[in-house]
Amino acid sequence: MDIKKSISIRIALAIILLVSFDAKIFCDTPDSQLRQMVVSIQGLGNDEIELLSQSLLTHFEPLSQNQSITPEILESIKSVVSAGIFEEASYNNIGDVAYKVYQAEMNNAPAEYVEDLALIGFSHHMSADQLEFAAKSLGELIDHDVDPVVIEEIISYGIYNNWSGKAIAAVSDGIIRGVDNDLNSRKLTLALIISVDQNIDDRELAAIVDENIEYIEKIDSQPHVEPESEKVAYAFLQKAISHNVPRRISEELYFISLREKWSAKLITAVFEGIIRGHEQGLSPEKLATSIIVRVAQGATEINPQKLVSEEIKYVHQLERKKVELLRKDQRKFKRQPEPVQQRDDSYISTGSKTTEMDDKHFTYYRQADRNQLNHELMEQRIRDFLGPPATPYRWGGTSIRGVDCSGFVQAVYFSQGIYLPRISRRQVYIGHQVAVNELKFGDLLFFSKYFNNYITHVGIYLGNGRFVHASCSKGVVISSLANKYYRHRFRVAKRVVG
Repeated sequence: MDIKKSISIRIALAIILLVSFDAKIFCDTPDSQLRQMVVSIQGLGNDEIELLSQSLLTHFEPLSQNQSITPEILESIKSVVSAGIFEEASYNNIGDVAYKVYQAEMNNAPAEYVEDLALIGFSHHMSADQLEFAAKSLGELIDHDVDPVVIEEIISYGIYNNWSGKAIAAVSDGIIRGVDNDLNSRKLTLALIISVDQNIDDRELAAIVDENIEYIEKIDSQPHVEPESEKVAYAFLQKAISHNVPRRISEELYFISLREKWSAKLITAVFEGIIRGHEQGLSPEKLATSIIVRVAQGATEINPQKLVSEEIKYVHQLERKKVELLRKDQRKFKRQPEPVQQRDDSYISTGSKTTEMDDKHFTYYRQADRNQLNHELMEQRIRDFLGPPATPYRWGGTSIRGVDCSGFVQAVYFSQGIYLPRISRRQVYIGHQVAVNELKFGDLLFFSKYFNNYITHVGIYLGNGRFVHASCSKGVVISSLANKYYRHRFRVAKRVVG
């Protein structure tokens, strides 16, 4: 082959390679990547693909067309978009949350935690800044073996109370410092939340954190330094939790009692009343709300014990039927005390993506000695969550103030004396599998939002193809298995009793 011909061939090959390279760049523009990603999601019709694509392109418009999205981040975006479709969020909402996921991960926020926390954006406005710093803080807190309950409280409280990303990060760093110095992390968390709430100013965050660490150090070394009302409130907070009063309700009472400067006498009466009412079968949420409103209306001149007794009587009248059902059920079926480990069970505590479950987890189920569900009592509890108003979605939530899907299921079954694990991927191990055509009221339905076999959602079957669940976008709602989004993502049904 002569030299000229050889050179010509090489030039031609170079041109082909350059054209192919340019085509590759063109195909990997953000617009084309997002469109291809949407098309790859199962179960979408042509109209849905077009509307969803347009929303994503609108929100990702700030990206330059020669700036492709990395495969890893694109996979996270796809997971969150799939979850948004499953949760029936609006296309605009899905596009907005997806772009915030991109921004957070571009700033090196860990994908696993970004994907998890991003779901909050389907029901609560959350900035990219909050998502980024909350995900980073979540990872750091877990890496430092901070108490899972503390982690959940800090991250959840910060997001839902509209702290800036810097505030979430500063408080998380303070908790890690406290743990490294062997301080009581729960006391420090409660103190930091109150201080930051009272004076949110990013310029003073470092000082606020330092002051609270010093304060807890003094309390731990010299217990008498702690103000009497704060000492009483903290003691009753722990007592309420040990008596199975939901942690969020107990902590809310703690926060309010200190912010509003309740006397030690009032704090004692309120917490003892909440514990007493809960043991009588009253809703702690309703009773706490009733008492808080009464005190806020200026009824503090009334004897605290009398005030609380009046509110217990009032809520008892509202919930008479449910209380009677609960007492009848307790007489009929043996109810063991709630397992100690259940009281501190957290959304975070089993956060690793495991597929196995050791024998100790089945102790949750073995605590209940019954052969059937009390349908009427379960319906009453479900109505509590359905409202109106419907209980809103809350990441890590377990009460009527706010609940996630597994927290909702756990709370409903708790009324039957059945103690389920905290998260859906653990709950799926309880009971025995049933076919779709054999479903009965109370059966648990498990789904995967991401079109794989990894369980990420759970609901309770009601009958006639309907089930009740906590949706990220709508709160606690009744939905139909006929809905293609649920049908395509349904994985297995389990019967806990019977």
